[in-house]
Amino acid sequence: MRTIQSKLIIAFTLLFLISGKIEAQELELIKDLEGYWQFSVGDNSHWMKKDFNDSKWDRLYVPKSWEQQGYDGYNGFAWYRKSFKLSSLEATKPVFLVLGNIDDVDEVYINGNKIGQTGSFFPKYKTAYNQERIYRVHNSLLKADESNVIAVRVYDSWAYGGITQGTVGLYYDITNDLLEINLEGEWSFALSKPSNNINPKLSSLDWTKIKVPGKWEDAGFEDYDGYAVYMKTFTISSKVAKNELVLVLGKIDDYDYVYFNGKKIGDIFELKDRGAYFGRGNEYTALRAYSIPSDLIRKDGKNTVVVKVYDYFQDGGIYEGPIGVTTKEKFKYFEKKYYGNYSIWDLIFN
Repeated sequence: MRTIQSKLIIAFTLLFLISGKIEAQELELIKDLEGYWQFSVGDNSHWMKKDFNDSKWDRLYVPKSWEQQGYDGYNGFAWYRKSFKLSSLEATKPVFLVLGNIDDVDEVYINGNKIGQTGSFFPKYKTAYNQERIYRVHNSLLKADESNVIAVRVYDSWAYGGITQGTVGLYYDITNDLLEINLEGEWSFALSKPSNNINPKLSSLDWTKIKVPGKWEDAGFEDYDGYAVYMKTFTISSKVAKNELVLVLGKIDDYDYVYFNGKKIGDIFELKDRGAYFGRGNEYTALRAYSIPSDLIRKDGKNTVVVKVYDYFQDGGIYEGPIGVTTKEKFKYFEKKYYGNYSIWDLIFN
């Protein structure tokens, strides 16, 4: 009996770790932002501006709830602001702002530019207190050897509020060094219907542009749960095409069906058998990667990827990198770290 109890403890600990591994990026610290930030309760759109004077605001430690720092019982809007300088910035490496967990909803600005939001404000309120905040910061928004300002608008409905726990800092994503072709950036995007999600008539859709990776809520499709299509056309050189290639699509919320030059090459459901995620409801945690058949590749020509996504709850879309084409050999790094063929029940009963 004691042995089974011990195995149950191990199994559920592993279950927690498996379901909780959200980040596929390998991050390299640029700037540690843990420490004291300017803070004010209330809500004012001017507070997101870079040149706003916040010198008379209170100072709170981040990460730590505001209730633990003199604002016990306060529920509502509040803002955090942080100024910092970067001595240098590598233009070719993607930058991410990591803000740990924020209770309940937030939207984030860098130098007055909105870079993302997690959860939903009223009138369609949705908490996201248990989600780690990782926001892509386009390098052009940051200035080396100048003051940069982060402004975070927070709404808390009850209990603890604010930037409560976790890692806080700016990071480079160094996983992109493993890509032969980086497909991050602007993609074509359109909402679609259930009837045409599996094989939509692409020409009939109302196309726009969207940044990938990123939640579609941050691109103006707030509170949208349903079907959508992403499309990207790019060139694969003859030199790269000599390798066995893998299309890496980062993390997608929730289901995906992937086509390369008109032929389906994979979907989320087959990745479960490869150990990419554990159990129904955790599809959004899986690192998407699909082999590209060599006979589909147009060497030195235009190749098109179509990704059909279905989101059934909260945030949706291709929300996290890396995004691109790598070789099968380089993909072994990701496969070893993020895929595993095991059964949780084997841990309990074997």
